[in-house]
Amino acid sequence: MQCSDYIGIPYKERGRDITGLDCWGLVHMYYNDMGVTVPDYLWTYQQSGDMEKVAEAINSNKRHWRKVEAPEVNDVLVFNVCGYPCHVGIYIGNGDFIHAFHGTAVCVERINGLSWSRRLSEVYRWEQ
Repeated sequence: MQCSDYIGIPYKERGRDITGLDCWGLVHMYYNDMGVTVPDYLWTYQQSGDMEKVAEAINSNKRHWRKVEAPEVNDVLVFNVCGYPCHVGIYIGNGDFIHAFHGTAVCVERINGLSWSRRLSEVYRWEQ
């Protein structure tokens, strides 16, 4: 699939397929479509709205991810929401990323846009 194929997939709590995705569901599906198996982390939280649990899940499952300073295409961006590093997106280049956020479908946004520039917490690259 191309990045544009994900655009418009609706947000769905704990979603992991084309019928609906949460933010990690998008990362999971995106990487699987590239032939890279990443964990789905569904066992780590019951609701993506439980920001503390999602932040714990992200933090405790970093063993296959290497923190990097500057994003490259396919890197995972971690954003703070309400003080918790609990939202992720995928860097697609040229300052853009895709993500699924509660109340919206998968969309493209600017990494330096008003909504996200101050929320960017960390950038990770998958390494197994």
